Amino acid sequence: MVPRATVTERNESCPSIVIATSSPSGRDSDVEWNWIESTNYEEKYNDENWTKLGFNDTEWSNSLAPFGDSSIDGINHKTTWDGDNYAYFRYIFNIDDISIYEGGVMNVNVASNNFGDHYINGIFVFGDLDQGDGHGAEYWNDEVQVYTGYLSQGENIVASIIGNPQNSQWFDQEISVTFSQANLWGYRDTTYNIPILVDTNPPTTKVNEDGFYKNSTIISLTWKEISSDDDLEGFYLYYQVKDGSSIGNWILYDYYTDTYSTNFSAENGMIYRFRTIGVDTYGNKENKGVHLYFEFLPEE
Repeated sequence: MVPRATVTERNESCPSIVIATSSPSGRDSDVEWNWIESTNYEEKYNDENWTKLGFNDTEWSNSLAPFGDSSIDGINHKTTWDGDNYAYFRYIFNIDDISIYEGGVMNVNVASNNFGDHYINGIFVFGDLDQGDGHGAEYWNDEVQVYTGYLSQGENIVASIIGNPQNSQWFDQEISVTFSQANLWGYRDTTYNIPILVDTNPPTTKVNEDGFYKNSTIISLTWKEISSDDDLEGFYLYYQVKDGSSIGNWILYDYYTDTYSTNFSAENGMIYRFRTIGVDTYGNKENKGVHLYFEFLPEE
């Protein structure tokens, strides 16, 4: 039986917002993925057909997430994956009514070690497979916001390939969609021919991920706008210092209008987190969750 996307909670700080879970994490639920491993550190498939709904995966195993060979953040793996190779994962779920996601934002969270590419319905969404220095697994080491246009009425598939040529392995993932509670009631705004229109939609921005480890204490940062409203006024760039288990407060570094990059002077051995908050010409300011950031570890 194909799992259904379900409404799991409402945003307590904003009751008009609903969060639906399309693909829960193995950390929080018993979630079965179809998966298969390569025999060594060579990719098993030379195309992306395995990311699509119609792919025949009957020879794949069906097992519980998380997958790995150790514990991460105090979470134990439910399925052993200990080969220094690639692993392929597929999860199918059903959406009974796609209209309730209209105007929503999809959040894709991944805990993986070391590299990975991630797909929704055969479409590449994000990833770093065999690029850069990679990263260790963490809940979550990737947190990405995308639009709900990747989803379809009926069956949907999320697919990931994770590879690590050495050391420990790990994979877990969750997908949730945030949307207006009015969508559950079938409410739709009626537009009248009134000459005054108010824009209340904030922009969406992100710091570009460029590998976790840096061989310099000068970190080159770049960022961009994800939304396409053409009314962005500027970016607030924030940073946070992580020293072992101690995490500091978010600190405003600077405000930028026409600039999309900067060099940040860091201290050797510290872990730095960065995020941007966008603001548009109408004064709408991006509301970003506390976990939407990218980390860098500078080392001389």
